[in-house]
Formats: sequence, C-alpha cells, structure tokens
Amino acid sequence: MDPYIEHGSPNLTLPDQRFAQRSRELDTLAISFQNESATVYPVGSILADYPGMPIVERERTKDGPVHLYRLQLEGIADPAQLYVEIDYGESSPEEGFDEIRRAIITQQPSHAWFVKGAQLRSELTNLVLPGYENMYVVDRDEHKHRAAGYYQVGLALKGMLGTKVAKRRINTSGQAVSSRVPAGVTGGTIYSGYPPVETGTATLATVDEQQLEYDLAGISVSDSILTTVEPPYVMIGQFWNPDNPPTVGGISVLGQAYTYHIPWGWKCTGLQSEKLVGADIWFVNITWAYQRATTPRDADPEPP
Repeated sequence: MDPYIEHGSPNLTLPDQRFAQRSRELDTLAISFQNESATVYPVGSILADYPGMPIVERERTKDGPVHLYRLQLEGIADPAQLYVEIDYGESSPEEGFDEIRRAIITQQPSHAWFVKGAQLRSELTNLVLPGYENMYVVDRDEHKHRAAGYYQVGLALKGMLGTKVAKRRINTSGQAVSSRVPAGVTGGTIYSGYPPVETGTATLATVDEQQLEYDLAGISVSDSILTTVEPPYVMIGQFWNPDNPPTVGGISVLGQAYTYHIPWGWKCTGLQSEKLVGADIWFVNITWAYQRATTPRDADPEPP
C-alpha cells in the first residue's frame, strides 16, 4: 500500500448530497459518508436525520484506512404526509358499476383510508372528495416495498361517479295464436322497408265461422340502471310502466271468447340487482313486458 497522510476525523459526512422529489414516486436522497468500519449503514437501516427514508442502496469503496459509502435513501421525507399515490385510473363502463383503481405507497397500510369500505378523502380535511361520495373500496392488495417499512397498496373502488344513463334493450317477438272467429273481414296495413312505410292493406274475407291463426305482438323492455335507490321488489306483478315505453301495435281479432289478463299493459316480469356491501349503491336489471288486456280464444263447449 502506498503511504498516505490523513487529516481530520476518519468518520464524517461528505458534502455531496442530492435530494429529489418526483411526481408519483417516493422521495430520494443520495448521501455519502466516510467511516473506518466496513459494516456500518446496512440496507434497510435508518439514519437519525432522515427517519422516514430507509437505506435502499449501499455502495462501499476502500480509501486508505477508511471506507467511502454512497447511500441511496428512499421514502417520504415529510412526516405529515401519509402516502404517495403512484397510479390512478377511472372507468365508467356502459353498464355496471363505475370503478377506480389506485396504487399508493405508505408506512400505514392499515389506515382507515385504505381498508375495505373506505372512500376517497382529502389529506387536508379528511372529508370525502366531492363527486366521489358513492365510491367505496371493495378490493385491496398489499405488498412490501423495497424501502423497509413501506408497503405498496392496490385499491379497487366501485360505485357510481355522478349520474349514469340507463342502458335499454328492447326485444320483440310474434306469438302465434289460434282461435275461431265469426264470419267477416279481417286484415291490416302493409308496411315496407326500414323505417317502415305504409304501402297498402291486406284483407281476408270469410263467409262463415272459421279457425284463424295470427300473430300477437310481444315486446319487452330491459333497463340496466346504476342507482342509489333500493329496488322496489314489491312491484313484481304490479301495473308498472317503464319510462318512455315504446308504442305497441298489432292486429286485433274478434273471437268467440276471451282470456282476461291482470295486470294488463306494462308489467315487471323480472328484477335482478347487485348491491355493494355496506353502501347504498345498486346495479339493477329490470325487465318489463307488454300484456294485452284480452286474448281471443275458442268458446267453452256447451255443457251436456
């Protein structure tokens, strides 16, 4: 070893320090030390002056009788800051619950803001952020970060962002019905093309009582709704109209007798719902069907 001359303390902090703060990342500090020992400053340990920034990287170089250390610290420098948000995204699908995906790094993964059922809150006021009153944490995952004592927490929130337009599906069908009809003229309007244009009439004349098969128009409306109002399950089987129902047409035929239906008109034939646990948010699917008041049928046979 070449001879050398050393002045001053062998254990000291070197002047080259670099502190950095970046958007959506933990704070970092690069700092250098000189020390006689080869075992000081282990990764994961804490320097007294930087309690929130553990050592994540350690480089040691031999320099004469001492060692030069270059350390990388990582964490949250401000003790009043609870977390760093490293990722955020919102999704508002055509139907179903709206979703938010967040990823945060914190030393307090079990804080009330990061548990199931929590909402998005302001760090300054602890109040729910405006516009997010109906969003709740429904799923979370937790992983240890490379900075000792820190955790990366993934949060999935579901609910309703603002108001949401219902999605409507309309299904139509023709139901073949047969009944005996009196003599007369039966017919209807002929339409062509799309949109349908009236092009004429169709008629069928009978001279005596005949068995006639014809189509009854069947139509149903299914709405998918995201709502804060509990579904009215008691409305099944009631007289209940959907908003802005489509117009129902069809041919009317006189029969010998009729079957009467209650309820008639629009009625709810199915109601399925999914509720967020612990929150008054429902995703509801309602199906309405149109029911004619009467259906023609053959007369009951005369009693013997």
